[in-house]
Amino acid sequence: MNEVKHELAHNELIRITNPNARGTIFYTLDGRDPRDSGGTAAATAHSRVQDNTDIKVKFTATQVVKARVKYNDEWSALQEATFVIKDENFSGLCISEIHYYPEDSETIDGNEYEFIELFNPGSNSRTVYLRMHQQSGR
Repeated sequence: MNEVKHELAHNELIRITNPNARGTIFYTLDGRDPRDSGGTAAATAHSRVQDNTDIKVKFTATQVVKARVKYNDEWSALQEATFVIKDENFSGLCISEIHYYPEDSETIDGNEYEFIELFNPGSNSRTVYLRMHQQSGR
């Protein structure tokens, strides 16, 4: 799952497998690392002791999955994948405010105040992952 993007149908299942004979799979669906900085499992991590069965996860919206295997006190490298739902409907989602190129304050660069606000007027919650970066200029 090394930082890849996959397209899925609504309610499609994925399998998370442990290629090793030992250890516990820890994974998150909220974009966080399943290992906390202190080396313990994160509070939002799900786990499954390897028992020769795959972990099955169903997706109804676009999500980022991060996973590691822990054996004794040793963690594997982080594996990450984004699963995008084909034909996900974002038609009701709208930009409600843009704060672009704000003035600097006495101690803070104006860039720290830039934002885009999204509004979902519908009754269904939406998970939106945005990657933004500045290409040139200020």
